[in-house]
Amino acid sequence: MLIRWQRRDTSPTKREHKVRLAAVLVESVRINGKPRQRHVAYLANIIETEIDDTRSRCRFWEEVVRELDNLSNLVPADDRRHLEQAIGHRVPCPTRRQYDGFYRDRLAFLGPDFVPPALTHWPR
Repeated sequence: MLIRWQRRDTSPTKREHKVRLAAVLVESVRINGKPRQRHVAYLANIIETEIDDTRSRCRFWEEVVRELDNLSNLVPADDRRHLEQAIGHRVPCPTRRQYDGFYRDRLAFLGPDFVPPALTHWPR
């Protein structure tokens, strides 16, 4: 399995040029003897200009981790580690300290009724 990156222009007007970068999990298969990529799962997306923003990266990686947790029956632990590294080359993974700060800010904003996402682990 490998990560395929899709770029989509999501701006409603030409003045607001926003390109959304989506990480999609695919696997290589042969159909009629020709190599093809088969869609396995959509993982997450991020606006390309927000890759340097810690909050956007935390949201992106939260989605990635949640989706890979849901795919644990299809993706072995070794493959998962390689997939996370491949994603990290394009969208750097925030540190655990950065994610904890993001989570505290979100908890303060959303209040005590906020239910945290159940993440089994954080990459790195």
